Amino acid sequence: MHVPGSFAQKLRLRSEIRGLITRYGMPAFWITINPSDLRNPIILILAGIEYSRDNLATVNTAVREATTTSNPAAVAEFFHYVYKAVLEGLFATNTSQIGILSDLSNHFAVIKTNGRVYYITNYATKDDVSPWQMVAKAALLKQSIKKAKVAEPPTATDLRLREKGVNNFALRCFNALSHDREISGVQVASALLQLPTYYTINYNFIHINL
Repeated sequence: MHVPGSFAQKLRLRSEIRGLITRYGMPAFWITINPSDLRNPIILILAGIEYSRDNLATVNTAVREATTTSNPAAVAEFFHYVYKAVLEGLFATNTSQIGILSDLSNHFAVIKTNGRVYYITNYATKDDVSPWQMVAKAALLKQSIKKAKVAEPPTATDLRLREKGVNNFALRCFNALSHDREISGVQVASALLQLPTYYTINYNFIHINL
């Protein structure tokens, strides 16, 4: 089982993308789908809230925003239905219909979450760790190692840091950042509702370790 949003899942998705490239060729385009949940009345319908259609511009705006920020399950379902509508309705991939981007043989759309924002992008090919995060983490880790060397009496953590020292220092910084990642409420709700973490035509991938 791969945890949604983890580096293990990202590596798995990258291997599946390479498999699709081998079969279909290089992707023709990249696209980001980022629907606005704060402005869409579908959120209220999914949350089971009754609203007035006569005064959408004022009262219902506040209601939609309150519902969106307090009901991650409704938001997760909203994005799921919007993504399926775009991919299956507008793109019409691998169907007898011609979509808005002409005849498409396949697509590979991966969900990305950033705090409360949820969208489809080329997440599987991007690194989430920025250079400034690496520098900050490296400085903190180096400071911890220095303190561990002079600590008396040393704790179990101090002894572990003394033993490892600066070996694989950069790798340890990167691994620490990759494990300390934010999990949004929408991402948790999506996992509990067993919604897809990515969308493609054929999910029957066979992974072979060579």
